[in-house]
Amino acid sequence: MDFSEYNLTPSAKKSLQLAKEKADSMQHLKVIDIHLFWAVLQIDHSVIDFSLESNHLLKSGFVKAMEMVIAEYKEPKRKKKIYSPEILEILNEAKKLSKLNKDEFIGIDHIFVAILKVRKEIIDFLNGIGVDVKTLKKDLLDVI
Repeated sequence: MDFSEYNLTPSAKKSLQLAKEKADSMQHLKVIDIHLFWAVLQIDHSVIDFSLESNHLLKSGFVKAMEMVIAEYKEPKRKKKIYSPEILEILNEAKKLSKLNKDEFIGIDHIFVAILKVRKEIIDFLNGIGVDVKTLKKDLLDVI
């Protein structure tokens, strides 16, 4: 998929590549939001790490939870590798956030916040394990 319309930072590009590699390693032909969420968590980023820590959340716990969710993901039969429409939804929201903040590039912090804004299934999952998503999202938005 061509992401050239998004002015991505190297770490944002890396997160998309890691998401694809994770999907490939699980023999998933479709790269979905949970692959991307997992990938963003693989990259050290001071804003994301600080926001997680200030909310008393362990990044390693998030990673393990996402790995469990990915392992349980049952993909419908398909014939070719694709990025899901929700990846574009996330990137479009991240693009809006970067413009709103007058940032030239879309970083993984924008992608992380976008996931917390538009991916209801991930939001519901995080709320279900006791994460205060609203506070986490507010804290992230305060510093990006």
